[in-house]
Amino acid sequence: LGVDVARGGSDRSVLCLRDDAAIRMIETSRNRSTMETTGAVIAAIRRYDISPAHVYVDVIGVGSGLVDRLLEQGYRVQAINFGMTALDSEQYANVRAECYGRVAWALNLLEGPTLAIPPRYEDLAQELTWARRQRTSSGQLRLEPKDQIRSRVGRSPDLADALALAFAASAAEPTVTVMTTAEQRTDANGGDGDDVGDDHWVELL
Repeated sequence: LGVDVARGGSDRSVLCLRDDAAIRMIETSRNRSTMETTGAVIAAIRRYDISPAHVYVDVIGVGSGLVDRLLEQGYRVQAINFGMTALDSEQYANVRAECYGRVAWALNLLEGPTLAIPPRYEDLAQELTWARRQRTSSGQLRLEPKDQIRSRVGRSPDLADALALAFAASAAEPTVTVMTTAEQRTDANGGDGDDVGDDHWVELL
């Protein structure tokens, strides 16, 4: 279960549940309090019988309060900072790029996609085409910052980010990053770790 927490304005908080075959559930909301979002996550955990260890929450900004509240109630969810160093740091500039890379891999296998996006989630499929990419001077893949996507498209890719969070770990790979202290919950730039120029971007999917 990926949980992208809204930062206000037109952004949405999104819960995205997937398994190895398909997107199973997407729940969106606006203007929910941290307590209400906490309740929504707990309800999803109970309804779909999800292990808290398989719940991946965006911890940058207001997401840290959600993680704190869930931990306080005994739900040991995984706190993910998209701006942190990727597990495969040779290929990806940060965790955000790595998670999106896993999504692209699941949707674009040569033998056919392993992950299905049901027609009712066509907005998600559209958002997955928004983030452009570029290579750093070190050859790492880096994604277009969310602020630039918002300026270019008109809104934030909240659905796509929630799905990317749901790929923060897999059965074959360890957790990308687990935040355990308040100091770790804010990256150095106060954002998603993609503070680069807007030149030479290419489409991700």
